[in-house]
Amino acid sequence: MNVPGSPAIVVHQASLSGGRRVTVRGSGRGEILGTAYSGHDLVVFLAGAGVAGPEAVPDDPQWGEWRGGHAHEFGAGRVRALDPGLPWATGWNCRLGVQM
Repeated sequence: MNVPGSPAIVVHQASLSGGRRVTVRGSGRGEILGTAYSGHDLVVFLAGAGVAGPEAVPDDPQWGEWRGGHAHEFGAGRVRALDPGLPWATGWNCRLGVQM
């Protein structure tokens, strides 16, 4: 179900390794179109989803939303510092999921 007034396309925060997940709202919950590593990737995903005029969509706030970073930046995201007081964070490299 689409929420009236909410953007149909969301470009999420960049991952630690780079690239941004792209989702589109259809019937029900959002569908993952893929991970975009460039503006070209984003346009290709939108065209594949049947969006008319996909080149203009990334800059139209009525159609899309950029979360967790500046629009058109696809590089690696920031690593957030862990709270050392959290028992599950101490001694773990959370990016790799291995104990240090």
